[in-house]
Amino acid sequence: MVYLRKKIIKPKSLLPDANVIIEAYELNVWPTLLRRVSILVPSIIATDETLFYYPEHQKIPDPINLLSLAESDKITILEATAKEMEDIFSLFDKSFIGQLHEGEAEALALLHFRPNLDHQFCSADAAAIRAFAMVGLSSRAISFGRLLASYGLQKKLDYQFKERFLKENLKVGQQMRITGQGLSKKKIKTS
Repeated sequence: MVYLRKKIIKPKSLLPDANVIIEAYELNVWPTLLRRVSILVPSIIATDETLFYYPEHQKIPDPINLLSLAESDKITILEATAKEMEDIFSLFDKSFIGQLHEGEAEALALLHFRPNLDHQFCSADAAAIRAFAMVGLSSRAISFGRLLASYGLQKKLDYQFKERFLKENLKVGQQMRITGQGLSKKKIKTS
């Protein structure tokens, strides 16, 4: 009997959520990811969401300073336009949009309205993952666990960073897309 191994694709471009950046710092894999992956960070995450985590309160060896990493060309920070943000918020109903952090919404806007970006979105937030599926971007999501495994980095991860969590929430988001749950009445543009 022959067993075929599923080919592991190494993402070359990554759009991480704040929770993934913080976890990468805590696990001390952030420097490795910086060397191996082109990282694009939404401006809201770079200038706001990751600033709440300091080494003395977390297991982070160094302060998270994404602005200095951008200045030294180790990451790219990209900002969605006001129109892109308005348009992404308009795709969801009020009950669902309240579950998304602004940085996640900006990441979604960047990938939804800029098809030339080939980055994989990586998050451990159920609402963010579901939102990507709800607008037809399931194929652009990757779990932190799969990302690390693709580079041979084996780390013990909490459940929300694993592949199974990603798949479960993509499935829920795809079902929500079909039923219209959480979506506004505005038609979703498929990519």
